[in-house]
Amino acid sequence: MRVLIVDDEEDLQQLLTMRLTVRGYDVAGVGTGEHALASLAQRPAELVVLDVRLPGMDGLETLEHIMRDYPETHVIMLTGYADPTLIAEVQARGVFAFMMKPVLISELLEKIEQAQAQSEAL
Repeated sequence: MRVLIVDDEEDLQQLLTMRLTVRGYDVAGVGTGEHALASLAQRPAELVVLDVRLPGMDGLETLEHIMRDYPETHVIMLTGYADPTLIAEVQARGVFAFMMKPVLISELLEKIEQAQAQSEAL
């Protein structure tokens, strides 16, 4: 499964990339929504782990593009801000999961495995 990590926190991006690569996932990491869309255009991913707050194009705008242009791609949104309105808005847009930072790798892996199982069932 190809996973794209989109987070402007370079340390977190690198940590998630490393931890998922060790577990056999094909992982790429980028720091902006614009770079995420460019990466997906070159090589689509089955799953995108997307931060809500990004410089330039934010996570919500990036999510809109992903959902429109890559409807088969699962999206897990990450945020450090517990805003009930944001959570409801993101879930209404059809994200696979919404997780709070700091994210536990075990919980993220569980969500990724669920997304992978759902993709394989289709």
